Amino acid sequence: MVSATSTDAPTATQPAATAEPTSNVPAAAPSGLCPDTLANFELIDQKAVLYYALVPSTSDGSSNGFLCARLEVEDEGWVALAVSPNGQMIGSEAIIGLPDDDSVLKYSLDAYSNPSPMDDSKQTLMDTSITQSNGKTVMEFTKLLEEDDEISIVEEGTNIFLYASGSSNALAYHSAKETFQKDFSNDNTSSISSNVSDAPTAAPPVPNQDKDCTKEYCEYQLAPDLLKRYLINVPDGTTLDICEGCTISMEIVYDGEGWVSIAISEDGLMIGSEAVVGIPGENNNVPQKYVLGGKANVDVQPMPQSQQTLTDATVEVVNGQTIMKFTKIMQESGEIPISPTANNNFMWAHGSGSSLGYHAAREVYVHNLSSGVSESSTNTINKAAWLAHGVMAFLAWGVCTPLAVQSALLRDLLPKGPIWFNIHRALNTLSYALFIALFALAIAYVQKEGDKHFNGAHERMGLAMFILATVQILGGAFRPHLPEAGDVKSVLRKGWEASHRAIGVALLACGFWQMRVGIELYAVKYNVDESEEDTFGIVYWVWVGLMSAIIVVGGAYFKLKKKDDAEEEVDKKGEGQ
Repeated sequence: MVSATSTDAPTATQPAATAEPTSNVPAAAPSGLCPDTLANFELIDQKAVLYYALVPSTSDGSSNGFLCARLEVEDEGWVALAVSPNGQMIGSEAIIGLPDDDSVLKYSLDAYSNPSPMDDSKQTLMDTSITQSNGKTVMEFTKLLEEDDEISIVEEGTNIFLYASGSSNALAYHSAKETFQKDFSNDNTSSISSNVSDAPTAAPPVPNQDKDCTKEYCEYQLAPDLLKRYLINVPDGTTLDICEGCTISMEIVYDGEGWVSIAISEDGLMIGSEAVVGIPGENNNVPQKYVLGGKANVDVQPMPQSQQTLTDATVEVVNGQTIMKFTKIMQESGEIPISPTANNNFMWAHGSGSSLGYHAAREVYVHNLSSGVSESSTNTINKAAWLAHGVMAFLAWGVCTPLAVQSALLRDLLPKGPIWFNIHRALNTLSYALFIALFALAIAYVQKEGDKHFNGAHERMGLAMFILATVQILGGAFRPHLPEAGDVKSVLRKGWEASHRAIGVALLACGFWQMRVGIELYAVKYNVDESEEDTFGIVYWVWVGLMSAIIVVGGAYFKLKKKDDAEEEVDKKGEGQ
């Protein structure tokens, strides 16, 4: 069981049962009565999981109930869990863990500024702890369900919780936040393994990983409201490793009504991937295979009829759930293969309506179908490293290299002498040094995450650029020198100048392309909101456009100016004869 979460505040037909603080509460239950295993869990986001058990109050009301909780966050920083009367921060009451202070205390959230702890008389939490290890922060506590003049946690009915965490141990503005609703009466602890290690850490859970996915359906919880079930069909006469003629039967269950999609990708990017899309009410409720040629609707098109090889394919809405089923050949000619034993780059998406359009939610994840292992949590931990990779790439190819080119083309704006060349050489050297650093960082973290090296277009382009840049640097260091004044340039010198310019232009163009693809890769890897990604993309292209305009317009202007000056000089000499 994975509890469904929601970011929506309750509607008029679904009032929050926690709206009023309580008084005259029953006596507190003693500490130490929490079960050994917190069998229920709430997947809050890709980093945070709340494990919990609710111990009810006695039927006669003589003893208070309490909530046993452990909040695990795959990051290091302060963490908080609050109960809210209306889904808003202000007016909520929070439990905040500060690792540096080794404190887990109750706070009143009366403003957006940093809150203060409640009075000591209200610090009634039990069994509290806050620990950090291996990049993870864990907060534990036991809280009474009802307390004087505080928002109640109800055993039956809707509770609205707020989650937040920071990027450091000092309490400050949150780096992540979510709102979710919880009705504890809907829990079914019997469906949860008693072994806590089987439950999720940061990535979505994969129940029953000990199953043989070639004999029975395995399950993978893609999101709190999206479940994937799959079975690998291995024909007689082959093995899972070879898997000649293997197919995969898949079911996608979405707790809502709308189109659903599951795609396979070579590099984790949407563009260029291939998807199975189910749209209720269209194509006789039969899912189809699509090529994702771009982000616009016009670029998302069904494959030709000859490639529509799905079998047992249906999509339907049943009791508010959208269910898509199909069987697909795992290795088809001219299509991206699905590996039964190695990591696959999958992506899911669903819409909020029955017409194919912009998705309401989407995510990219890595999944080994035979082992059931996902690597999304590993990728999240390395966020700072990949951000540093991108920053160095921008400094190298978005700043240093364009300025180096400009210093050569616009040398007439600089003082006479070798200053332009010294600037050109220094900027190119700095760019190459940054390139070595970001290239080495990528190699190290691809290795750390267990991925294949140079497996995607971005990686292969990076390798090609590194080789070309090395050739360019060595060519510049050992270039044929200019002739003495009055002598004609040698053929070797002319050839070097032409190749130096051509390689420079190619590297700069590839660098611009690489950085934009890198932005998209980072966005899908860490689930950056697409509106933020698009905004950053616009800013990026404005910068690239400015740098390119200076190079093209400025270079053309000074080249024409030199030509005009030369013609004018010839004219003057002619007039003097």
